[in-house]
Amino acid sequence: MNTFVRAAQLADAEAIATVHVAAWRWAYDGLMPASLLEGLDTADRTKQWQRQLCSGDSGVFVAEQDGTIVGFVSCGPCRDGSGNAEIYALYLDRSVQGRGVGRALWQHAADWLRAGDYEQVQVWVLDTNTLARGFYETAGLKADGRSKTSQWAGAPLNEVSYSGPLT
Repeated sequence: MNTFVRAAQLADAEAIATVHVAAWRWAYDGLMPASLLEGLDTADRTKQWQRQLCSGDSGVFVAEQDGTIVGFVSCGPCRDGSGNAEIYALYLDRSVQGRGVGRALWQHAADWLRAGDYEQVQVWVLDTNTLARGFYETAGLKADGRSKTSQWAGAPLNEVSYSGPLT
């Protein structure tokens, strides 16, 4: 199947939300409480993505196969005020995991960020998500020693930071 990456449009919000919710459910199965994952709501996520796509504060790109969105990435200025770039989210439909779609999204985001004069990028990853950690390590990022814990729907989320040059 041919995959192409393009800038997301407002009309993509529901498809992005569908991938987002499904990806959390498969990628975080066993890593987060089942009740948290079951409680995810596509309609709520659609509204969040509509707001983000309208804000213009970030780059959002989708991977499409045969007219169906199978993954997305969002990126922009680092939320810590460091002046670096940040990957806010990168998620895939389970059917395309391991088939280069994530790498294509990563590369598209990196190109977009470099065009915005960013040289360094950061991403926060669930500490127990070995799949995502391996992906970012393969992309050239390294765990930088920073961590944070936040509460999401009553469950603690322990995240670690990866950073490195935009290559």
